[in-house]
Amino acid sequence: MAFSSKKASSRYSTFYLSASYTLFLLLATQLSAIVIIMLCMGRPAKTKQPDYGVHLASLRNAASMSQQQLAERVGVRQATIAAWEHSPTPPRGEFLLPLSEALSVSIEELLNITPKKSARHRGPSSKLESLCEQAAKLPRRRQQRITRLLEAMIAEEAQAS
Repeated sequence: MAFSSKKASSRYSTFYLSASYTLFLLLATQLSAIVIIMLCMGRPAKTKQPDYGVHLASLRNAASMSQQQLAERVGVRQATIAAWEHSPTPPRGEFLLPLSEALSVSIEELLNITPKKSARHRGPSSKLESLCEQAAKLPRRRQQRITRLLEAMIAEEAQAS
């Protein structure tokens, strides 16, 4: 009896070892598939890309340039361009002109600056401005005649001064 129980115990342990090994292989296969998928996808971003970085990346993409190409034109490493594209602040001043030239944009556009309108109200237009606006609505021949008259009067005033 002792012999048969050892034999039964040996069979069960072989079965459990075989099942454990099969389960291990299955898990290892699934784990390696997950690792391969994660490697292909790249590392997910930990934080949202800031507005300035998005703007710089969109300017670079509009110029049809890779980060490496832009880095070569500006004279920095590709990692620096990548860092700028993930930074909430623009690059240091010494890089603004080379960046704007490489991207063919103004520095204001590079910095995403919109000109502010004057807070002061200019007031009503002058009489000369309103006359010019009225003259602009006239037919072309009349506009030319008014232009000749104004040019003659301005030349006359310039000689008198």
